[in-house]
Amino acid sequence: MEAKQQFNTHLAFALANNELVQQRTTNAQQHLHATNGIIAERYARIDVAKSRAEALKFKSIENLERLLIDFEYAFTRRNGKVIWCETLADVEIEFKKINQKNKLKWNIHSQDSLIKELSVNEYILNNELNAKTTNAQLDIYTAAFITADAGAVIIANQPPLVNKNTNVILATIDCLIPKLTDVDLFLPLLSTYKNKQLLQNEISIVFGNEEKSNSETLLFIIDNGRTKILEQIEQRKALYCINCDACNYVCPVSNTVGEEGFVTATTGPIAMIKNQFQYDLHQYKHLSYASTMCGKCSDVCPVNIDIHQQLINNRKHIVEKNLTSKSDNIALFFWKSNMLKRSKIEKGGATLKNFMLKQFFKKQWGDEREFPVVHTKSFNQLWREKNKK
Repeated sequence: MEAKQQFNTHLAFALANNELVQQRTTNAQQHLHATNGIIAERYARIDVAKSRAEALKFKSIENLERLLIDFEYAFTRRNGKVIWCETLADVEIEFKKINQKNKLKWNIHSQDSLIKELSVNEYILNNELNAKTTNAQLDIYTAAFITADAGAVIIANQPPLVNKNTNVILATIDCLIPKLTDVDLFLPLLSTYKNKQLLQNEISIVFGNEEKSNSETLLFIIDNGRTKILEQIEQRKALYCINCDACNYVCPVSNTVGEEGFVTATTGPIAMIKNQFQYDLHQYKHLSYASTMCGKCSDVCPVNIDIHQQLINNRKHIVEKNLTSKSDNIALFFWKSNMLKRSKIEKGGATLKNFMLKQFFKKQWGDEREFPVVHTKSFNQLWREKNKK
C-alpha cells in the first residue's frame, strides 16, 4: 500500500470513530499537562534552555562532518569500534558479519524508534537469533546522544552494558552534540518532554571498551537518508530533533490519524518535514500538506525547530520540482486571479462557485468530511445590505 493511501485509510477510519480520536486527544492533553507541570517545577526560563539547545544543535549540524571524525577518534582511542552505515542494507550486511563470526543470542534492550526504522526485530526473528540456546549473548542498545569531544555514548532508559557480552549500540549521525558537558542540558530536556520525568531512570555513558574487558563494543553510526536532509539549507533544521515526540502530542493531525498513518518509524510533524527527503519525495510529499499549520508543534519543540515554516519550505520545494497536479495548478491560477480583484470575486454567484470547488477540490477533501458550501451572498454584499438599513 502506498504511503498516501495508507495515510488516507487511517484518516478515514479515525474520522468514522470519534471515540478513538477523543481518546488519543485526551491522552495527548494529559501528557502535555504533566509536561507543563514539570517544566514549571524544573525551569525558571524554559525559553533560555530551548535557545541554548537550538544553538548547540546548530553547531553540531553545521559542523557535522568534522565533529563526527572527532568523535570517532576519541571513541576508537578507548578500544571502541565504529561501523559506518550509509543505508539500511549496510546495517543488514554488518549484522550478517556479526552473526557469521559468532553464534550469539540477540537481545534488544531499547524501545526507540530507530529499532523500528532499521527493522531489527524482523531481522532477529527471520534469522531466529533470539531462540539460540547459548550463554553467549549480543545485546542491542540505542544511543540518545554521542559527544564529539569525549567520544562518549549516552544511553538512556536501558539496562547497563554487560562486560562479558558483545554490545551493539545503534546511533544516528544527527544525535551528535559537541561536548559531554552539553548532556546536562539535553538529557533533562529529553526526559521532561518525552517521559514526563525529572530524570531518566537509567543512564549509561560509554567511552569505548575497557582494556581488560571480555566484551566487545560495536557502535553503528547510521545515515539512512539523513544526509539528504542535510543537503537542504532550511529543512536541515529537522536534524536538530532529539526524538522527544513533543510535537506528536500536540498535533491535531497526529492525534487523529495515529502513528500507523505515517508508515515510517518517525511520525508526527517532524516526519512531515523529514520523510520526503529521507525516503522518497513522490511517496511522502502528501505529508507536507497534511497539516493544519496551527504552529503548536513549533511552540512546544525543545530545540526550537520552526516546524510549520519548514512545511511551507517543503511545499515550495514540491512546486519547484513541478510535482503538483495540473488540476491544482489550474485551480490555484484562477483562484489567485479572482482573489486579486473584487469584481471577479462577485461574478458567477454561489452556484458556479460551489460547482468549481467540487470540480477541483472534492477529491482532495475526501468523502469523510462534509464539503463546505459557498453562501448565496458574499460578506461584501451582506455588509452593504446591513449598512443600508
